[in-house]
Amino acid sequence: GPAEDLTPLYAAAAAGHDNVVRVLLKARVDPNTPIGDGPFTGITALYAAAHMGHYNVVRVLLKARVDPNTP
Repeated sequence: GPAEDLTPLYAAAAAGHDNVVRVLLKARVDPNTPIGDGPFTGITALYAAAHMGHYNVVRVLLKARVDPNTP
């Protein structure tokens, strides 16, 4: 199903879990990796956080130098 296609970073960002996002970034998860399969193909964690209104996560991702131009 669609939930199985999500990365942990995407799921944490979309749910607004900024502390989980920080842990994943410290573990060197690539924040610019888009979703690869399913209905969310090509969407990034930054897009998900912004779309869901989780601006605390948006700030964390931008501070980690995520590329805002990644589709």
